[in-house]
Amino acid sequence: MQCVGVTVAVILVVTVPFFAYDPQAFTPLLSYKKASQFERVLPYAGIWITGGTGLIALLLSWTRTNHDVPDVLRNCAIVQAVAPLGVLVLTWIAAGWPWMLMSGYALSFAFFGAFAAFDVLAARCDFDSQRAADV
Repeated sequence: MQCVGVTVAVILVVTVPFFAYDPQAFTPLLSYKKASQFERVLPYAGIWITGGTGLIALLLSWTRTNHDVPDVLRNCAIVQAVAPLGVLVLTWIAAGWPWMLMSGYALSFAFFGAFAAFDVLAARCDFDSQRAADV
């Protein structure tokens, strides 16, 4: 329970000033606005996508992991991928074909995903080189 209190306090200290400074450009609201453009394709798209992102973040925060760096980076990549990829899929559905205008928005999660993959691959390469040396 103490960790939850610290997490909520950090969220308030870090995010509230950004929201207070410029509520129109606040990122969670920006994601909601991007998704809400496609409500003719998916009713309540803004609520579904931003709510789904929050729900996935909560579910990943409650899963048991060993808290290694790759696990944390993977979970960050998953959470950051939900909204942009959801908007990208809705863009494709609305256009009727893979329209890549929103693909730049969808790549924001790649930083965490790439570093999680690099760490896993580096560990696997170290294991393979140690196994080859043992033979």
